[in-house]
Amino acid sequence: MASITMKETQKGSANQWGNASMDYEEGKTYDMSAPWQEAIAETFISLGWATASGKKETKVVAPDENQALDDKEIKPKAKSKKKKW
Repeated sequence: MASITMKETQKGSANQWGNASMDYEEGKTYDMSAPWQEAIAETFISLGWATASGKKETKVVAPDENQALDDKEIKPKAKSKKKKW
């Protein structure tokens, strides 16, 4: 999550240790790129206090099952010949 825009003013942590607080002010956009900030942003968004803005998304596209099978040559396993002594 890159940043959030506050819908209303709320108090929250100002650093990663949580020993300082600040007002996240209505209408302002805050960079929330650090892991501790992402947790705050998710909470603010889930409670309806903020919206995500400038959200970074990474989309992983995997081939569907049929395509994966079509692209690979499937060879049957060779039967091993056991030696009889």
